[in-house]
Amino acid sequence: MWWWLKSGRQGPKPFGIIDPAPNKIVDTLADDDGALTVLWDGDAWNVYATSVATSLVVELGGYVPWSLSTYKPDVRAQILDSRKFFVWDETNKGYALQFSEGFSLPTAGDTAIGFLLDQKIVTDSRKNTLGALFSWERSHLTHIYNAKGLAGEMEAAYGYRGVPPAVTVIAGSVHKPDGFAHWIVGCYGNTGFLRTLLRVVNIPVEREVSGGGHTTPRFHAQSVVYLSHGDDPYDALFWSMPPGPGAELLISAKTFDSWFGPAQDSVVANNYVGKPAATVAMHRPSFYLLEKYCDDLTAGSSHADGKVLASMVRYYSQAEMEAAGVWDALDQQLVAAKGCNKIWTYFFTFYPPS
Repeated sequence: MWWWLKSGRQGPKPFGIIDPAPNKIVDTLADDDGALTVLWDGDAWNVYATSVATSLVVELGGYVPWSLSTYKPDVRAQILDSRKFFVWDETNKGYALQFSEGFSLPTAGDTAIGFLLDQKIVTDSRKNTLGALFSWERSHLTHIYNAKGLAGEMEAAYGYRGVPPAVTVIAGSVHKPDGFAHWIVGCYGNTGFLRTLLRVVNIPVEREVSGGGHTTPRFHAQSVVYLSHGDDPYDALFWSMPPGPGAELLISAKTFDSWFGPAQDSVVANNYVGKPAATVAMHRPSFYLLEKYCDDLTAGSSHADGKVLASMVRYYSQAEMEAAGVWDALDQQLVAAKGCNKIWTYFFTFYPPS
């Protein structure tokens, strides 16, 4: 039933769309300027119109079992209001992406829906669709660490002098000098990336702030749910073997408020950032912990002094980890891997290189 939504990708883009849309101010951005994308009127219209058109086709065709009509107007605006895509920049006489809407240049609607369908991400519920997208991110996205969001950095990573284009994250790019990957500029980049993809299947995403000033998405699924951190899907602690459902990362609005709400101490709040990935690792040890365990075995470190505990102690005590059987599970993983010298081969049976 989706075939015709995808068919437009087989030939030229409708309306002569260039994706990513060219940055009107590319020649004025110095390397150490903050990355900014300003679009010409026609390019901004094409990005917006194709996204909204796809959203309406999905709605009117009944292609998903949820509906735009169930959202309140301010929530529905996240998908349909052009101001949630771009705002007029009087200085540069064009339409600029707002950082408050996420650090990701939206892609054309047919590209977004085509990716979601090709990867079988759209499922029977909003929660499972979110989980499927997180699972793709876990297997594909690579965090660009220490990036400050500067124009020169973005050009080096994406070949685009401006805000990272979602279409380039999907396709992957060669980061100079680190090579090819599906690069993402941390939590604020992923929040915008999730936003531009999910709006075409009518799942509103808003930008929120969690502990330590980190950016994270708020999703309007059957209920409001969150990630603790926009980086959670590709957190190394979430590389569980075998992989579990991506939706394991989601937390309720009640939990989000108790961890990061205004009544919470800021230092304590920061210690909850990334906890859902650590919770998964408590019950299904990750490859990252297996690496640390091999380091501990080589060094002869005890549980109390080792890297495994050091990787988790921010979230769980040694006593809690012992009770959960974390080290026993790591022993079992090591047997399955056939020793520390073969753990990468073992890892790739669950996460084949993309």
